[in-house]
Amino acid sequence: MSATTDTAPAVSKKPFYKDLTFQVIAAMMLGIVCGLVFPDFAASLKILGDIFLKLIKTAVAPLVFFTVVHGIASAGDIKRVGKVGWSISRWCLPWRWRWA
Repeated sequence: MSATTDTAPAVSKKPFYKDLTFQVIAAMMLGIVCGLVFPDFAASLKILGDIFLKLIKTAVAPLVFFTVVHGIASAGDIKRVGKVGWSISRWCLPWRWRWA
């Protein structure tokens, strides 16, 4: 009889600088330092922030639409889709009218 040992594969830990959280915090710190040390240069980069915000606003509508479509398509039962749709309409539409 041979003895077998279960060895788990070695998990390679990725470097901290490849972590998205670290990258976001580092970018925020870099932006703060840039604004404090080089205020004129930081003000000239405002257009990049405006473009980024417009891109985010452009991406939100299709993302919500496709999320709802996927939810409806994966529900399967048409009766359940109707109940969920009515519930969503009851909760979301009054908020939508308040924001307009």
